[in-house]
Amino acid sequence: MRHDSSRFFISMPGISKIDLDLGTSGFTLGDVIHHGEGIYADSLVFDVDRFYNSLSVNNSITQELAYTWVNFGFKAGKNFITLGITEKEYINPNFSKELVSLFKDGNAPYIGQDYHLGDNGIDALFYTEAALTFTREINKKLSFGISAKALIGRAAMVTEKFDATVTTADDLSYMDIKMQSLSRVSFPGNLEKDEEGYVSGMNMDDFDPVATLTNTDNMGWAFGFGAAYIPFKGLELAASIMDLGSIEWKANSYKFVQDGNFRYEGPDFSDIFDDEAVDNEEDENEFGELLDSMGRSFRVNDFEEGFTSSIPTKIYLSGSYELLGPLLTVGAVFRKRIWESGSDDLLSFSANALLLKFLSLSASYTMISNTYNNLGLGVGLRGGPLQFYVMSDNILMANDLSNTRGTNLRFGINWLFARK
Repeated sequence: MRHDSSRFFISMPGISKIDLDLGTSGFTLGDVIHHGEGIYADSLVFDVDRFYNSLSVNNSITQELAYTWVNFGFKAGKNFITLGITEKEYINPNFSKELVSLFKDGNAPYIGQDYHLGDNGIDALFYTEAALTFTREINKKLSFGISAKALIGRAAMVTEKFDATVTTADDLSYMDIKMQSLSRVSFPGNLEKDEEGYVSGMNMDDFDPVATLTNTDNMGWAFGFGAAYIPFKGLELAASIMDLGSIEWKANSYKFVQDGNFRYEGPDFSDIFDDEAVDNEEDENEFGELLDSMGRSFRVNDFEEGFTSSIPTKIYLSGSYELLGPLLTVGAVFRKRIWESGSDDLLSFSANALLLKFLSLSASYTMISNTYNNLGLGVGLRGGPLQFYVMSDNILMANDLSNTRGTNLRFGINWLFARK
């Protein structure tokens, strides 16, 4: 969608646009760590119970960063063509309430039965995007746009399987831990292995940032489509689907497989941290042997094998209405974001004012991740051809960080030329 009359624009090279997205599925930092009560009022406490009660069955943390190196576009008749190069990074770890319950309550509530730890894993991507966008005005009521993006993969991790079960004997004589997992990984480094060939770590000593940024072995494509329609003067409706595509990982790509079973028969470590205990050294050795035994039971095999991962796809539905012509507009946007392991929804309402030729303001209210207190503010300034903008959908975060479930922040600088 384009509403600016410039025939040509170029974003400030190096700081064209920065877009940051942080969020959780519902819990906050204050649910984990907060000021205590009574004699602990002047201290921070780690509150496992409060954190557990704030969780859903499945939980996630989302962090997304887009850094645009350069972006420019020009008008050709009724068409507008844009080209941009952006670094994108996306991390989405997810964990189950059952996993936290095991740390919180131990295995006592599950004596004599199998306890499954639920869905856990991580989706993470780092890639470069070169995007070509074509927009055309069909008539005064209808316009459409398409985008094609070449994707160059830098690093990735995708959890395809995580199955962990804890079984405690009826007489508490032992506890069995079974774990099976499968992850797809690609990274610009070298694997370290033990004497038996199992993965023991990752070595980044030989990491070359220049070679990583110029490597084109991991390639993919993504496409986007959208249209805007004006049924009558003042009302505009739009719909689009963005980033419909994937990356094929061929270089430095591995399949990590874990399949292990460990039986814990309960040696006594109650005095391991007691310096005066007679058998303290013996307990420490026994504890170390236990950890080594667990490590051997859950060793990881790796296989050099390529894979394909999709990038986060976004679907938008929006509408805007001019209350006072272009001076004051109200609007609403619905967004659905879909990634490998799940999705989330967002609904935002806004009022946008063009106060002066050089000043615009936007205020918004957003519902996302089961939160309903997200108030946003955006400011745009223009002096001659230079434009600066900054916006966030949660300005209250700065005042109450501990109870914030997420925020989006974007700012950028553009040069606009040949304006009407």
